[in-house]
Amino acid sequence: MTSRSPEHLSPSDPDLAALTALYARHAPDLIGPLSGNGVELEVAARAHLALAEQRASGEPVVRVETAPDGGIVIETVTDDMPFLVAALLAAIARAGGEVRRVLHPIVVVRRAPDGKLADVLTRADPDAPPPDALAESWTRLELAPLGVPADKLQAKLTGVLRDVREIVADAQPMHDRALEIADTLASQPASPGGTPQSDVASLLRWLVDGHLTFLGYRHHVAGPDGTLRPDSASGLGMLRDGTRGGDIGAVPDEPGGRREPLVITRANAPSPLKPVHPYYLAVPTFDGEGRRTGEHRFLGTLTVPALYESVLDIPVVERRVRGAIHRAGFPLESYSGQQMLEVISGMPREELFSATEERLHETAVGVLAVADRRAVRLFLRPDPFRRFISCLVYLPRDQYTTSSRLAMADLLRRRLGGSSVEYTARVSESRLALVHFTIQTAADAVGYAGVDVAGLQDELTEVVRTWEDRFLSAPGGGALAAQLAGVPEAYKAITPPARAVEDLTRIAALAA
Repeated sequence: MTSRSPEHLSPSDPDLAALTALYARHAPDLIGPLSGNGVELEVAARAHLALAEQRASGEPVVRVETAPDGGIVIETVTDDMPFLVAALLAAIARAGGEVRRVLHPIVVVRRAPDGKLADVLTRADPDAPPPDALAESWTRLELAPLGVPADKLQAKLTGVLRDVREIVADAQPMHDRALEIADTLASQPASPGGTPQSDVASLLRWLVDGHLTFLGYRHHVAGPDGTLRPDSASGLGMLRDGTRGGDIGAVPDEPGGRREPLVITRANAPSPLKPVHPYYLAVPTFDGEGRRTGEHRFLGTLTVPALYESVLDIPVVERRVRGAIHRAGFPLESYSGQQMLEVISGMPREELFSATEERLHETAVGVLAVADRRAVRLFLRPDPFRRFISCLVYLPRDQYTTSSRLAMADLLRRRLGGSSVEYTARVSESRLALVHFTIQTAADAVGYAGVDVAGLQDELTEVVRTWEDRFLSAPGGGALAAQLAGVPEAYKAITPPARAVEDLTRIAALAA
């Protein structure tokens, strides 16, 4: 160890105490259990310093090693930028990894023109580094043992970090492109019965205004035969590379050509920034005779403000919501109108952007029809790619449990020919809980067309029934409702409801 000021750390003679202290400042909750006498943090700092010795400008450095206990240690050095840690964690989650510990100091460094590390400035402000320095993200992730070869994991993480760099570097160009498209939509011919072009333009501006994290953009041009072909020079973000996109998908044409000026659905491939499938926005362009000339395609994920924005403040959605409530014959401000608005506001944003006025009306009216009954209401929607089926399941709030969710997921997966199931749940003060299942389907799956929705809805109603529901519906059970409060949970776990009715009937007879 040297006696020099820790503000200037030479990689050839580093003051590891200063760098170790920097690690500790970025992980204060780990100081006690991790550091002990500081040895573990010092080992991590020393290893990271060695990894950072050489790095080409703009390129990430990634190292994946197996720890003595069989776990995995991942170390990265790259330019500091948004989304880095989230992207790494998402990639690890997709690989099935379990993260035990995260260290993420932002380190200000000076590098020589050839990328060799010259100094580490531990006291410099990462938000305002000196003119000849730059802020780097030095991330260390410790994982439980993982059955993925280190070289494959390293290649995957390197690719994810390059994706993040392209997304961040092209964020402003993607914003600019969306605004340019919005400005030109007014000159596009209107689609009879479709979404007004002005609404699409307003939605694009709304997305740019802090409501969408843009991940990629590419323009497609229609050839003489009408087939869309990518303009490789137009690619931005994740879609810079003209060879990419096959795993993202393309919205198929409608018979006779698409006329709807906006299509929003989920992309096939997950986002590199988080373990969700991003939104896929397709904005077609047409000539004066209504022939499609091309299509603008964006990828992005909604930001937190977008998830909680009033549905009446979202362009395109607002018009459809008002139309759905008007279709039911209710003024928006009326009791019934507000009930419909509450149901629609609780729908997943993916459904709101995809649903037509008719579907919003059908969903809200259908949900309100069962709000006072102990029944399940199911709504299905296939995506344009035919790769998944979106399932909205409304059920009595007290019937939503982990067990009922798992039973519903298994039933939907089997009946719809799914390979996997994702879900989100909304349980509020409303009498109904909402579970949104996304069923990933195979190409030869039963799919949406062959599903008996009414029959599947009845099956879901049956699988979510509680022990108490079955008790009360058994012959004689209704007359014993008052005695249910005293039935132990252990007894319910081993006794069928019909048998419990017999037992309580005998107990009541003896008591009399």
